[in-house]
Amino acid sequence: LDNQRAPFSGTAGVALRQAFNYAISKTLVALATPGGAATPAKGLQPPSSYGYDPTLRGLDFNVVSATQKLAASGYAGTPPILFYSSGPNTVIDTIRAQLLANLGVSVFVTSTASAAQMRIRGWCADYPDPDGWLPPILRSAASYNYTHYSNPAFDTLIDQAGTAISETARLGLFRQAEQLAVSEGALLPLYHYPFLALRKPWVSGPAGSDLLWSRALNNLSYAPGGNR
Repeated sequence: LDNQRAPFSGTAGVALRQAFNYAISKTLVALATPGGAATPAKGLQPPSSYGYDPTLRGLDFNVVSATQKLAASGYAGTPPILFYSSGPNTVIDTIRAQLLANLGVSVFVTSTASAAQMRIRGWCADYPDPDGWLPPILRSAASYNYTHYSNPAFDTLIDQAGTAISETARLGLFRQAEQLAVSEGALLPLYHYPFLALRKPWVSGPAGSDLLWSRALNNLSYAPGGNR
């Protein structure tokens, strides 16, 4: 959601962004992904990431809250919302259908990226830490802040986390920052993709995100007689 482009900008834009979040079932969106294997998201960080906040309060699917926020925003459907897509996309179709059914808002697909107020973006952090998720995407003027979200309170929390000596304090500040951005509807978290790995039945050791992040191949073991 482009926070600097009407109707998602300004104070009214915050209410509209919240309305869009409430109007969309992330469970249905996740099912629309290839294979339907994605996990619905509340915020930016996936459950496998260090510093993930299980207490994060997302803007969960709630049609009553969605309609209340839509009314508070004053948005009446014009100008139309444009959603950028370079081709057919079942996830976008699912989002559009829910916004129409639950808010009565029509969203049109455009192939012109510069004209769009909505688009899908993905992110894979270089390292599994809140610092690899929050500052690059949501800090004001960050290189990958495609939402153009800008909140001095968020920036302050991020800066304080970057200089905190206590790990407990550092994670607490990151969690406050993520909660703030999610509560304001800075973006519309959709889903986390799974990482799938295949291994022979005689191989044991790190699995899932542990294997992905650590590349700890030296910690793998092989059963006696296993074909190496």
